[in-house]
Amino acid sequence: MIVDELLDYLDDKLEHIEVEEMRLGLSYTGVLLEDGRMGLAYSFREEARRCCSIIDSAGEIEGNALDLAERVRSPNAVDSSVGVATLNAMVNHDTEGVDGNLLNFLNIEEGDKVGMVGNFGPVADKIREDVELHIFERNPNDLSAHPDW
Repeated sequence: MIVDELLDYLDDKLEHIEVEEMRLGLSYTGVLLEDGRMGLAYSFREEARRCCSIIDSAGEIEGNALDLAERVRSPNAVDSSVGVATLNAMVNHDTEGVDGNLLNFLNIEEGDKVGMVGNFGPVADKIREDVELHIFERNPNDLSAHPDW
């Protein structure tokens, strides 16, 4: 699985970086690493198994980035978002000399067919200008989106 490959690739780096802060919000989960890198992930709160204890270790999550990144394998989607956010913090850091515009990294050309997992509205609107865009969304509120399954 791609998650295993990412964890293997980042294993040594993750083990030596501490997590400064982790926030689980209504829509997004954020992880801030001690070196200032930050990653976000969707929280999947609608898939929480219990109403009051979304993550068993809430209030006690700390340690090195590897501990949090390994949560990506959790069967609990909310807990897994902590792992995804941590991985995003690690892989979204080599941007020296780049303006940060995602579209500059994608090499999308006019006439391409593009699939997007999750409806990221502002990004989708920009991509849709030049290509055939197919959005796969868990909770589609846009009739043009396809279900994620």
